[in-house]
Amino acid sequence: MNQTEIELDLFIDQALSYTLSNEYQRQTLDVSLEINLSPSNSSYEALILKATILNLQNKHVESKLVIDNTFKLIDSIIKLNPNNYVAHMYYGLVIELYDLFEYECDHDNLPSILDCCGESLDIIYQILNDSEDKDADALFYAGQNHVYIGMFSQAKKFFDSCIDIDPHYYKAWLNKGVILSMNIFTPSDLIEVLNCYDKANEIFPDKLEPKIRREIVIETFEESPFSQMAKFR
Repeated sequence: MNQTEIELDLFIDQALSYTLSNEYQRQTLDVSLEINLSPSNSSYEALILKATILNLQNKHVESKLVIDNTFKLIDSIIKLNPNNYVAHMYYGLVIELYDLFEYECDHDNLPSILDCCGESLDIIYQILNDSEDKDADALFYAGQNHVYIGMFSQAKKFFDSCIDIDPHYYKAWLNKGVILSMNIFTPSDLIEVLNCYDKANEIFPDKLEPKIRREIVIETFEESPFSQMAKFR
């Protein structure tokens, strides 16, 4: 990683951790980092997170400006490279933010997030079908696209396939844990989720997100009726 990528990676981890722990209610996350409008996966994610944090801080003018600029960036990237499956996915997320935050969009007849993720998946499936060697990144983003369209069981299968190829794929372990955490009914379910977060933490011990997600899922399970039921089994 170069210095810019390191800064973006740190910002993404801090921003995600900040939103997960509701810290925006108590303190201000520094969103002064100038994120270069460059065609990289980290830039797309960091820009979307920056817009989200600004919205949570009620800085709506600044938030909308970030969304507008990100929309223009990704739109231009897709026009230059229509087969950029990551750009298609983030394009759908940016468009979704206009509705989510109730910001006026100056563009008409935009595709839905379902359309954008579908376009992304079409490209990914073509890559996977054409190659004898499976691409861990393609498998991961296939999973991520399925997350955004609500097909969680299918997303888990892709994250598992990604991990089979690259057992050190941090985001695949992390996102598998997030999916599994949606259905925790027994202590063994909880252990499986914690294993995912622990694996992610082993890969990148300095990152905050796996640690915070781990704490949240334990606390949530302990407060759930399933935890009390398990004591009587």
